[in-house]
Amino acid sequence: MLWTGVIIMKKYAIVLLVSIVLISMLSTGVFAQAETAVGYELYDSYKAYCDNYKDRTQGTQNELLAGYYLMRQLSKLGYTAVDGTTSQINSTENPYVQFFTDKIEYVDKTTNGSSYKNFSSANIVGYKRSVKQSAKLLVIGCAYGNLYAMTDANEKPLENEAAYENSSAVATLLGIAKDLSTVNNLDFDVAIAFFGADAYSYLGAQNFVKNNKQEILGYINLSAVAGGDNLYAFYDDVPTAHGKLIDGIIDKFGYGFTKVPYDKKVLDVSADGDERPYWHIGLNSANYVFLDAGIPSVNIFGYNWSVGSESEKYANVIGTKNDSYQYMEEKYGKEKINDRLLTAKNLVVNTVIRNGELAESLEEYDNSYTKLYSNATYYAVLFSCIGVVIVLFVVGAVLTNKRTLAAGNPDFSTNSKFLNGENDENANSEDIFGMHDGEQTNVEIIGDKKDIDTTEENKSSSDNVSDDDDIFGEF
Repeated sequence: MLWTGVIIMKKYAIVLLVSIVLISMLSTGVFAQAETAVGYELYDSYKAYCDNYKDRTQGTQNELLAGYYLMRQLSKLGYTAVDGTTSQINSTENPYVQFFTDKIEYVDKTTNGSSYKNFSSANIVGYKRSVKQSAKLLVIGCAYGNLYAMTDANEKPLENEAAYENSSAVATLLGIAKDLSTVNNLDFDVAIAFFGADAYSYLGAQNFVKNNKQEILGYINLSAVAGGDNLYAFYDDVPTAHGKLIDGIIDKFGYGFTKVPYDKKVLDVSADGDERPYWHIGLNSANYVFLDAGIPSVNIFGYNWSVGSESEKYANVIGTKNDSYQYMEEKYGKEKINDRLLTAKNLVVNTVIRNGELAESLEEYDNSYTKLYSNATYYAVLFSCIGVVIVLFVVGAVLTNKRTLAAGNPDFSTNSKFLNGENDENANSEDIFGMHDGEQTNVEIIGDKKDIDTTEENKSSSDNVSDDDDIFGEF
């Protein structure tokens, strides 16, 4: 019995010793490299998508082939297809594929005028359902096609691979889908959406919003995250609760986002009757469609807002033959691109897992300001109104003084009629407009108009990324 006790004691001593060694190794950082190592799975996924689906020309069979690849990835990750609560299934064989047909405008070269033609494309959508029966839908999406066969001014093929816009977003969204596939107990449903026909006025997003039957809680958009000098998270032209929440996450984790500028450089003012008759780069994606429908949105993208182009150092590449994987790697480097993909992915994942807080902040969104468009406009209108009141007050004072003088200047110290209590026989006590002997003094109405400025300031900050283990096969 004694010998057995000694053996047991030795075993406990060994276990204790091993435990101490392990704790010591952890505390001294022996395993730190394994815990913080940044892999290149996202980058490899990005490169493979560029290489294998160079031509994803929208409205063609090649676009659909790229869509089928994305469909298979969503299926492998456990996302479900359309189940009757959203758009109607057009294909029982490929239920993740939501086909749509629309009309697009093009220039008729024979008449040099505008013509319209039918256009077919597809959205690829997978759903992660909440346990809540009445859950709303959080949509996370990006465009997946391109215009590979587009031509330059001389009608020469550009063979635009759209590696920057939007293969980088596709790889990032696949990484987000993988991370969220293991997250449970969300208060809302999640839709991972790859939109088709993005170049044609965001037709894919338009058709999704129009045909979707489930109430949409909010939308997170990814676009061109791999390039540009800075990474931005744009919410809206007024402060929002979800913007404040996400800015806090950016600050907490030190993600490398740049603060959205107050002067967003409005690039176009439209008169087509849209709710938001202006355009800037923050609205240059499918998030515009959701915002226009009154749905709170986030647009994550790469750009340089201060110089009004993608980069201060490099020429713009979107829509050119230089938007290729090779060019992007040459200019930005593998490490920089991988850092961008991870940063965008980690921000979205950490935002979604805030769950209740995110849902609450999105529910607070108020779209009633759209007639004013921004805080800058609010103050412009406010100060304009104050200015108008001041001007009217001054004008009124001047006119009142003139009318008083015209009425005979009732100076009690010099006017004998008032001193003697006499009345002017020709005076009319009801004549308040300066009408005497059938004559009327004309009063000029003075108005004031001010231009409306549409600018605002959001928050963002710092740099950092975390670990990632996304692996996407099939290349």
